[in-house]
Amino acid sequence: MGAVYLATDAQMPGQKWAIKEMSVSQLQPQEIPQAIRDFQNEAALLKRLRHANLPQAQSAFEQNGRWYFAMEFIEGENLLQRLSARGRSFEEAVVLEWARQLCEVLEYLHTQQPPIIFRDLKPANIMVTPANQIKLIDFGIARFFKPNQTRDTTPWGSHEYAALEQFGNAQTDARTDIHALGATLYHLLTGNPPPKASERALDPQLLISALRANKNVSARTSSVLEKALAVHPNSRYPSVRELRAALFPTPTRPAPPRSTQPSPTLRPPAPPVTAKPTPTAQPFHGTTASLQKIQASEIETNLNALMLWDLSFPAIKLFRKREATLVIRNHAQTALQGTVRALVPWLRVPNGNFSCPPGIAAQVKLEIDGSQYPVTQLLVEPLEIVW
Repeated sequence: MGAVYLATDAQMPGQKWAIKEMSVSQLQPQEIPQAIRDFQNEAALLKRLRHANLPQAQSAFEQNGRWYFAMEFIEGENLLQRLSARGRSFEEAVVLEWARQLCEVLEYLHTQQPPIIFRDLKPANIMVTPANQIKLIDFGIARFFKPNQTRDTTPWGSHEYAALEQFGNAQTDARTDIHALGATLYHLLTGNPPPKASERALDPQLLISALRANKNVSARTSSVLEKALAVHPNSRYPSVRELRAALFPTPTRPAPPRSTQPSPTLRPPAPPVTAKPTPTAQPFHGTTASLQKIQASEIETNLNALMLWDLSFPAIKLFRKREATLVIRNHAQTALQGTVRALVPWLRVPNGNFSCPPGIAAQVKLEIDGSQYPVTQLLVEPLEIVW
């Protein structure tokens, strides 16, 4: 798709630049105008961003019918090159330092207005300098998140690291980069990328935990990567901030030593403290919950399993699946009531109302119309659950 040249600055002695050139040799004539716009957008995007883990860039320019832009030259090599030269996986402490820097730069991108989704995080796009500083490169397929858009204009990504929504009818968001970050860290810690998301969607057992693949990986890091690599976006960390908190938990302060001094004179007992009401529970999807004592952690559904199998293309098309059952379990001490609604035309909920006494599971029958089920609609949200 192009070439990158090392250049010296004639006006600034000693200053080096990486000059990126766009190639049109593999494009059809009607594709060239859009390719030029994408190239210009990449340069403009990098030019306005300022972060220690991003290269600085200049505006795009045209010369002799070809398009270029200059960006900061980064001494070092990318992580795929370093991994290949090493011939084995990296130590966890080394990978976690890179992970810390990657979390910082991704959080910076995701908190832009509008948020910037990188969409192509992988070892080959991560440079590491001799000072062990990370630089994220190649913003060619980065995009702005559009709140009212249901899918990406152009599905694109590297299959070994890309989330499934990058190739379907869903819009990419911060959770897409979280999946790629999980796949990248998994590759660096085990020596191999995880199975493709499209393969794991049909057989979740294909993913071997990082701990099983490398006994030197800690159980905490392995668990974080499994959650980051979840096929369905709702099962991943909702933000890089939460992923970073899971990778690097804040150490708890030790309890102060007990005093050996005599106990002070007892004061009269303090008046009883009125307990604050439990915050409103958040629904799995949809509107605000109405029950005050039900926490999200006290509700269990098998919606992810339904998404991966019962409501997947192979089950519906190949095996002529026509029915599915959604199970909702109430682990709270209070009764749970709610409604399940279908959000897509190929799914019907004959009776979506459910009631779960404490410790009891409710079952909601779903009917599938295979004639209306599209081939690529694997990850669209099919249900709304309101309690």
